[in-house]
Amino acid sequence: MDLTSEEKTLWQRVGKGLSHQIFDRFERFEDAVDEALSGLVPEERGALRVLLERMLASGEDARELWQMSGAGVAFDNPKGARMGLMMLLEAVKAKG
Repeated sequence: MDLTSEEKTLWQRVGKGLSHQIFDRFERFEDAVDEALSGLVPEERGALRVLLERMLASGEDARELWQMSGAGVAFDNPKGARMGLMMLLEAVKAKG
């Protein structure tokens, strides 16, 4: 999936927020996601929401999408990676 430079920068910021170290502080994926999103302003969360919706609609292997973020989050299969994107999208929606 092709990303604009703005989308790529945003996705990599989120990925950095979801680096391996964050999981040393939080046991639950949801808590780590909330922490990673806390540094985004509302406009960025809106852009991330649109980006995540596009990613989910693309049908691309979600593991590759996560890899593009640099998050270092490993998923065993595409379904688990897709679920991770869906959880991230729900967290973005909840934050508004």
